[in-house]
Amino acid sequence: GFTSLVAITPAAALPVLQQIAATGKKPTLRYTVSVWTSSNSADMPEKLEAFAMPPGTAPDWYRFSAIKTWVDGENDARSGYMCEHYLGHDKNDPPGGHGTLVTPQAGLDRFADIAAANKVIPMMHCSGDEATSMGLDAFDKVLSGATPPPLVRIEHFGMFQLKDAQLARAKALKARGLRVVVQPIWLLALVRADFENMPHDLAASGFQFKSMIEAGLEPAASTDMTGIYLGNISPVKAMAAAVTRTSDMGVFEPEQAISVMDALRMWTIWAAKSMNEERDKGSIEIGKFADMTVLSDDIFRIPPERIKDVAVAQTIVGGAVAYQAK
Repeated sequence: GFTSLVAITPAAALPVLQQIAATGKKPTLRYTVSVWTSSNSADMPEKLEAFAMPPGTAPDWYRFSAIKTWVDGENDARSGYMCEHYLGHDKNDPPGGHGTLVTPQAGLDRFADIAAANKVIPMMHCSGDEATSMGLDAFDKVLSGATPPPLVRIEHFGMFQLKDAQLARAKALKARGLRVVVQPIWLLALVRADFENMPHDLAASGFQFKSMIEAGLEPAASTDMTGIYLGNISPVKAMAAAVTRTSDMGVFEPEQAISVMDALRMWTIWAAKSMNEERDKGSIEIGKFADMTVLSDDIFRIPPERIKDVAVAQTIVGGAVAYQAK
């Protein structure tokens, strides 16, 4: 069902993809590359020419567009960097009980400046609320510069907790180039962990997709597919979770349920906008790539609880059939 992906690629592995791109052979999936060097990007070079695709590579299929860094860890592992203290105590907790700060503010500012100077997108992993505030600080600063990057992205925005002030600040930054990326499929796996690890009111503030949409943020959905949560690969199941608010703790905050159309937008046009690719991708229109997915059922007509069982019948990339269900 996928026609394009953002490949979060370690710099050490990038030469393999560059070699494949240099062959000129068309794959069955379009690759947009975001490169990372180390978790805190302390060794991110000032010049990024080495990350570019080889001369003559068709940008329709392979693009170097972004760099990635981590502000903090993961909330389900109690390492997301929070203002608040995690509930209880675990022997593996980082000192202080507020999670792990991977990259200090000065490092984030440097990272954003490198992206701006090289005209690529800076992507910051922000799980905890304090990490999110730090990411917003860095992006506010770089977007105020003389030559800002094409856009800026926060990965996992508001997934585990979201405060009203942060939502308002993100709304203000959206007009200047902020894009937010979320993982709706985590409703099925990580809601319980939030309530086990964080105060109730804080845990209840996560996954506010409807509030993000009403604020005009146009959140992009992603799998965050790292090989850990293998079920994350299905966009249809993620759409279903966002529409029904089904979670690993039952129906979670049903007032945050979104429409089927908005769920579809999260995986298509808003995803394309999150990488500055909406001129080519994200909708079926004259002048754009002939990339599309055919589903087994009409998700606008069937009951919402049935969406999770919809299958991919066919995937078309560049007008050619890349996948056909048996």
